[in-house]
Amino acid sequence: MLIGKSGALISMTALNMHSNVFENVEQYQFYQETKGEVVLRIVKKDTYCDKNTYQIINEISKKLVNDIDLKIQFVDKIDRTSSGKSRILIQKYIQCG
Repeated sequence: MLIGKSGALISMTALNMHSNVFENVEQYQFYQETKGEVVLRIVKKDTYCDKNTYQIINEISKKLVNDIDLKIQFVDKIDRTSSGKSRILIQKYIQCG
């Protein structure tokens, strides 16, 4: 779950990442360590262009409903788990209370 500025929990399934805006993306992963902020790590395909970044931000921001600030970070690779699986979310924010 992502944690919004308001403390609302946002399910990864609510983001429905089965969109064609990711057709030029090799891999992606969400990373959150601050309430209300998330970094989307992207490994680009050779066909990736600046227009894709705009489309991704636009598509995801609609689903986050201004409760989470989205930042894009381009990376060369995204590590897999020891069993070889991809993790769509690394959640590091610890909510106190």
